[in-house]
Amino acid sequence: MLCSLTTDNCILFVAKDMVRGEGLAEGRESPPFLPIGSDAFGKVKDHSEITLDIPNEWEDAINFSSIQASQYTRCVVVTADIGS
Repeated sequence: MLCSLTTDNCILFVAKDMVRGEGLAEGRESPPFLPIGSDAFGKVKDHSEITLDIPNEWEDAINFSSIQASQYTRCVVVTADIGS
């Protein structure tokens, strides 16, 4: 289903359903964030697939320190963005 309302109204429509647990959100637990937009699914899926590969490939580096990530409110993230 594609929303034919204005962008702001589409966002409000989805947010209302999430708060009330009805319509588009019925029977689902609300996620901590929900990207909205026709291109959001592909971008989030691509990013998630890359993110899922990181622990497997970098397990030794991740576990190299005895630091407990849960002790901190921020996580150290190092990125190498070489353009799109």
